[in-house]
Amino acid sequence: MALTLNAPPRWAPPLGTVTVVEAGVHWDALAVQRDLGLATLSVLDQETGHRSGPVIWDTRSGWLYFLVPAATAEATADPALGTCPLSRGTYVGVPGFDQVDPVGVCWIAPPAPTDPDQLVDPLCLVAALRHVSTVQWATRVVAGQTVDVMAGEEQLAGRACIVCRTARSPLHPGGTVTVTIGEGVVRDFEAAVCTGDLGLSRG
Repeated sequence: MALTLNAPPRWAPPLGTVTVVEAGVHWDALAVQRDLGLATLSVLDQETGHRSGPVIWDTRSGWLYFLVPAATAEATADPALGTCPLSRGTYVGVPGFDQVDPVGVCWIAPPAPTDPDQLVDPLCLVAALRHVSTVQWATRVVAGQTVDVMAGEEQLAGRACIVCRTARSPLHPGGTVTVTIGEGVVRDFEAAVCTGDLGLSRG
């Protein structure tokens, strides 16, 4: 389904097409490999209320392209994580805004219909990448259902909310989370939740 945009940005390609666009003109792009990119987008979605900014997914190569303001991708990139900045002299395949099905080059996070010029905040992107690169997958029970969550050191130590990562007081008991630390070896941690997420603290 095509997006209805108030005023499509100048770089918007025609519907039903994929157009090669030079980075560094209207935006830079940070290329992130699939698994890291999907986890990072999940964190951004949670922290921005599903207003992460535009992200393109090339399902053939597995790369995700986070569109950030021009001249910011270089500072956002982290070679240790395998992320790649794309700016002037490099090109990105940009799908038409109707390309949202996960086939070929598509939008995994389309531009916001009410603010199509909004881009991914580079500081939020860096924070999300760093968080995802240092977390472990943990299991907790929420409303009787087992869910997997990404938990960092502070969250596993109970010093930050297991849901939103805030360390602001007050924190409340949030139940037990379980982390697999080796083949057949698991460890339980007592999690905490902030007041805003207190309703999710117990299964």
